[in-house]
Amino acid sequence: MKQEQVWDEISKEWKAYRCEPIPEVSDFLKEKSGKILDLCCGSGRNFVKIKGVFYGVDFSDKMLKYAEENAKKLGVEAVVKKSEASKLPFPDNYFDAAVFIAALHCIDSREEREQALKELKRVLKRGAEALISVWSKEQERFKDKPKEIKIPWKIEGREYQRYYYLYDRKEILDLLKLIGLEVKEIIEKPDSYSEKNIVVRVQK
Repeated sequence: MKQEQVWDEISKEWKAYRCEPIPEVSDFLKEKSGKILDLCCGSGRNFVKIKGVFYGVDFSDKMLKYAEENAKKLGVEAVVKKSEASKLPFPDNYFDAAVFIAALHCIDSREEREQALKELKRVLKRGAEALISVWSKEQERFKDKPKEIKIPWKIEGREYQRYYYLYDRKEILDLLKLIGLEVKEIIEKPDSYSEKNIVVRVQK
């Protein structure tokens, strides 16, 4: 089963499971305004009220439907578009800021992951910032796992296999540097999302 279909199938349960904004994302967006890209937005969990418009992009139609519903419920202005992260339907230098949260590691090809970051850089305005997060290979539960793994999501006895690529810190930082995104901050807060994930603020 292709990953797009996997995420379509689990979308209803996922949007109920992952429904609160990540605090690090809320903090990052507090001072942002204008056009904000939420790349691989899923069900729109990170939509928060801002002085501007969210552009939620995902490859899952069903996730985007829930993202639209969530934006309306929250009173957040949002435009949703179906697209692969590696082929964004926006002009160069379009966004004032972006978040790319817990999604890069779900892209099941090295070339596509790199292209997604190149696209993120392309659509950001010069000097604009993005917040990027990936699962850390250094988490205790992943230390003995291979870099590429499948994690099941069970619905009524059926398993849907989600793809993940596990980055270590040096690898993701080297990749961001290769793409040409300047690392401004590695966010590390105890007892928070960033304790088990690599969260990086970058600038074009």
